[in-house]
Amino acid sequence: MAPLKSGNSNNPFESLATCIARGNENVDLKKLSKLALQVLVSSDSLSTSNSLSELDEQTLLENIKCQIRLVNSDKHATVFENIHKKLSRLEMNTTTRLDTLKFLLKLSEFSARRIQNANVNVFHTNHLNINDNARVQMIYNSTMGTTPSPYPQSSYTNIGSSYTNLGSNASRSTVMSSQKNSTSIPNSKADNSSRKSWKISSSVSKINSPSRNSSQQLFDSSMSRVSVSEQEIIQDLIFCLQGIDGKYIKSDGQHGFKLDSKVQVEKRSIVLSAMELGYLYNTISAYSNLSKHKGFVRQGLVCALRDELATYYHSLSLIHAQASSIPPPTSIQTPSSPNTFIDSPLSEVHHNLPHTPTPSSSNPPSFSLTRLMTWARIQISRFQCLCDVLAATDGLTGGALISSVARFVHVGHADLQPCVTGLLSAMTRPFFLLISQWMVEGTLRDPHGEFFVCEDSHLNSSYVWDGKYRLSECKIPSFMSKLTAEHILRAGICINFLQHICNEKTPLGGSRKSLRDLETNSGDLLSMVRPCNQLSALIEQTYAENSKMVLNVLVTKFGLYEHLQGLRRYMLLGQGDFIHCLMKLLIAELNKPASHLHSAYLHEVLDAAIRGTNAQYDNKDVLARLTIKTLVVSSKDLGWDIFVLDYNLNGPLEQILRVKDSPYSTTFKFLWSMKRLDHILSIIWEKQVFATKHLRKLTELSALLKQGSGLISEMVHFSHQFQYYISFEVVETAWQKFESLVHAATSLRTVIEEHKHFLRSILEGTMQDEKSKHFKFHLTSITRCILELKSLQESFIVSCEKELKRRIELETKIEEYGTNEEEQRRHERSLAKFRTKLIPDMKAQYTTITKSYHSTLNKFLLDLSTHPNVALKLLANRLDFNEHYQRSHTELSECVKFRRTSDYNTSIASTLDRSGATLDRSGVIGDSLNRSGSGL
Repeated sequence: MAPLKSGNSNNPFESLATCIARGNENVDLKKLSKLALQVLVSSDSLSTSNSLSELDEQTLLENIKCQIRLVNSDKHATVFENIHKKLSRLEMNTTTRLDTLKFLLKLSEFSARRIQNANVNVFHTNHLNINDNARVQMIYNSTMGTTPSPYPQSSYTNIGSSYTNLGSNASRSTVMSSQKNSTSIPNSKADNSSRKSWKISSSVSKINSPSRNSSQQLFDSSMSRVSVSEQEIIQDLIFCLQGIDGKYIKSDGQHGFKLDSKVQVEKRSIVLSAMELGYLYNTISAYSNLSKHKGFVRQGLVCALRDELATYYHSLSLIHAQASSIPPPTSIQTPSSPNTFIDSPLSEVHHNLPHTPTPSSSNPPSFSLTRLMTWARIQISRFQCLCDVLAATDGLTGGALISSVARFVHVGHADLQPCVTGLLSAMTRPFFLLISQWMVEGTLRDPHGEFFVCEDSHLNSSYVWDGKYRLSECKIPSFMSKLTAEHILRAGICINFLQHICNEKTPLGGSRKSLRDLETNSGDLLSMVRPCNQLSALIEQTYAENSKMVLNVLVTKFGLYEHLQGLRRYMLLGQGDFIHCLMKLLIAELNKPASHLHSAYLHEVLDAAIRGTNAQYDNKDVLARLTIKTLVVSSKDLGWDIFVLDYNLNGPLEQILRVKDSPYSTTFKFLWSMKRLDHILSIIWEKQVFATKHLRKLTELSALLKQGSGLISEMVHFSHQFQYYISFEVVETAWQKFESLVHAATSLRTVIEEHKHFLRSILEGTMQDEKSKHFKFHLTSITRCILELKSLQESFIVSCEKELKRRIELETKIEEYGTNEEEQRRHERSLAKFRTKLIPDMKAQYTTITKSYHSTLNKFLLDLSTHPNVALKLLANRLDFNEHYQRSHTELSECVKFRRTSDYNTSIASTLDRSGATLDRSGVIGDSLNRSGSGL
């Protein structure tokens, strides 16, 4: 067999055979060209190929040259072009020449598929059928001999590889390494129709000799995997980044993607990393369905995600435009070969990039997987951050949802911080709208329960100010302080209160107008993430203005100050002449059993007391509120036990002051009982003075009258000191402080808080709070002793007056008629009974009351002395100013000594603290004097 020679023959088939069999010297070129011509002439299947039949000769030529350049070099492409020119000059049928070119293109594509890092096949032609493979095998067999090959195995392999690769030096190790490096993805659904393997017909395989079976198996196994070019995998990645299945990259049904196991790519790790972006995109895109989310805040989050996806689409469209601008891999640009475009949803949105030059034949642009991955890394970090945000917001709504996203605002990555702040801004816009509508209009439009201001629908609508609206702390955003949330709550309550309770129109102005302007300009709460921000200051200012507006309306329209004065005068017994007159008129009626009281008569007495005192000159609206109510009647109750003066407020003032639920009634009942005791003691004292003068003739009563006068004096002293303490040190002091603060207040909230503090101070000062139950017990015991003394005095005076009357009548009768023994014996029996029974009994009862009173008073003084309130300690000093009770009570004496010592030490310590600086300066002066003295 003739050796292979250099192809300078005029026969184009010999030149073609020389080009094909280059690198193998044991090939008969004439025989090879003859057999190839016979195959080409009889090839009907090639002429009917679906993928190549529509191509013209020039296109075929350019594609063959492109494949030769990819596999070999430009020199080989020039050689092939010269051979084609010679072939064109022959008188050959055009169909035969086209079939020849198609066959050569098949061979070039066949060899290119076996090269790693091969360029994309532009036309995606269908593979050869069985007859085409049989013809290829016949060419091999004809070239190598029809009988089993006499050549060594290495020679056969060299021929096959030279023929298949069109002069490439790729060895068998290339195929094996490509198979070894290919990664199969489990459970991938390969598209068998688009990935047909090249198989040699079994009938042809039987013709081959056994010596070529191993090479044939290697040839078939290398053809079972499809080697995909970089540009082709970029096309599939662009589909994947849009959440669409590609030719080689398919969806796994769980937002992810997987690469076909039969696909072989060079930069597989980069492809798999870029596929992660498709998974993240699918996750975010599936979440961005607005219809399945409830709540304005979550819908704002979805809208922000859509904006992020729109930015992503725009950036991906730029990548798509750059990738689509790559021309076919050929050095000759002809009008008949336009730029190819990737057929994807972004094909309709190509952008002319100013930084992307128009590709030219001299410097064609390149777009690689590395460039795609560089862009994808930034998107992956953003999308990973978005997925972390979505995972943190699962199951949350409203303010809690905003708080979960606000934690990501302080992310350290400079590129991710604008992404998170954009999400937070979009989420807080509807939340700011809720705040603005509540603070400006006083309306709560929260159908999904996202706002931290909640309405209690079970309460009556009239209780707007206190109780109907409250804060839900779990819905307050984490970057908003509770004080700011309180301001928002109270500012909206003020406007709601003015509109629905006071029927007052609220003109838009000041800070409320600024909030409305921010609302129309799509304001958000993003600025509140910083500690000091203008929005928090604006909210505080709006609250102050709204509260001041309510205060002005209540003062000018509803007379708030006048009604506070009315409560002080009548419920806290500040109108002394009215209280004294009312008690004087009611004392006889109230001494009756409670069941005998008549409400109409009580109201007549009230009107008479008003007309008979300076109360008649008070405000008519204040007097109209004054009424009498009686408590629930129980057995053995007197009228004193159920009588209460009431101040009937309604409308806005009742919601603000809550007089019905306030301790005014309790305080009035206590003060009224103290006034009653004072009145009883004054009556007792008057009767005692009268008895002392009137019963002077009963000389045996002097000791008893002295004992009674002493006990009554002690009780009167206690009553006067206690009345002074309550009236001046508790009620009047608290009222003066409250009145000054109320007139200086700029907000209604201040008035309400000071009013509550005023009532608490009165309850604490009068010992009616929960901490002073033992004081109430002592006062009840003292009241019982006074009432027992009153009853004892009445019965004692009646008995003494009866005895005195008997003696006067006896003296008169003796003067007129004289006496006898019987009258004298009767007189002696009555006198003995009076001296031996009545006086000792009265003395024993006086002694019992005195002991009970002293015991209770000592306990009361002991509790007062140990109380931390200084005013109560001073009350104890006034009640025992001459230390009378201390001398008779050892425990009280020790307690007072200890208290005085501790008070003295405290006063000395405070004096030393105040004069510390003076002492220091004195010490310095003393040192200087000493130094001067030593110098002298």
